Amino acid sequence: MLFYLLVISFGATSTSCENDTDFIEIDYQFEATVIGKGLDCGDTYLIDLKKVMGDSKIANGTYYADKLPPQLKVAGLKIRLNSRKSTNQDLYACTIMGPGYSHGIVIDSEKVDK
Repeated sequence: MLFYLLVISFGATSTSCENDTDFIEIDYQFEATVIGKGLDCGDTYLIDLKKVMGDSKIANGTYYADKLPPQLKVAGLKIRLNSRKSTNQDLYACTIMGPGYSHGIVIDSEKVDK
């Protein structure tokens, strides 16, 4: 009985471990250039967004990139990302001191390697 438990445990452990070479490839719908910190909405950065694939209803243009990771908040940086339109639950107060832009909620993102 103990032998069978050891065999089952070993089998479950060996099949559930990830290999260091395993990775998940993400298909990004958008490419963007980080413009810089916006005037209105705290630490939110503006991006110039361009759709490269998929059927998203988000149009090309300038957006506040909500939930953009800190390491990507660099003016001039080229990034890839998946984003969704903001909902009423996502919205928060902005000062309205600068031009108004829509908000996009960043789901996945990474720096474009040159």
